[in-house]
Amino acid sequence: MKLSLIAQPARLRRKPFIAIPDGLAEDVLSRRLSGRSPAVYVWLRLLADRAGVVHTSAARLAGELRFRTAMIERDLNDLERGYIHAEDAARRGALAAIVVVR
Repeated sequence: MKLSLIAQPARLRRKPFIAIPDGLAEDVLSRRLSGRSPAVYVWLRLLADRAGVVHTSAARLAGELRFRTAMIERDLNDLERGYIHAEDAARRGALAAIVVVR
């Protein structure tokens, strides 16, 4: 098998580091956040711009994370208890802004 090194065009990459807020581990361990909610939260943090805004929908998140849309909608509702502010349209599957506040 012959390997060749072909120059690939540079792609813009986001920094892989995100700051996880204080209290997230405690909320997971105390079961205030359970199931997929922590995973959805971290994914939203990765997608958010510097202002903490993500323009997405529950359907798009479900496709990216390979979960059902209904599950993501439930997780968004859970995360609205102090972690995010989501427009109603985002939970219904339409494109909307989700603001990561914590």
